[in-house]
Amino acid sequence: MRDELGRFVKGHPPTGGRKPRADEQAALALFKETATPERFTRVTEVLVERAEAGEEWAVKLFLAYWMGTPKQTIDAVVDQRFAMLARLQGDIDLVYGKEETDA
Repeated sequence: MRDELGRFVKGHPPTGGRKPRADEQAALALFKETATPERFTRVTEVLVERAEAGEEWAVKLFLAYWMGTPKQTIDAVVDQRFAMLARLQGDIDLVYGKEETDA
């Protein structure tokens, strides 16, 4: 809970955030005990079988780890349209004057 200035109110600690380091280390130790190389091999085999069977999630996961995820691209046409709109707005401001806004 926060006050009108956004500060935490006494008695209401902030929530969220990362778990304590000790909890993280305990979980990692448990994972290392149970995730043996043999189990990893079995899980990988199941993943490949599911991908070969055409299950979309398995194909995506397999390819993401085998080939890497594709580089994200931005549509240059959209960027050009925004630039053109900004230039038009500048021209409109020159012709008609910039509108004053109440602040």
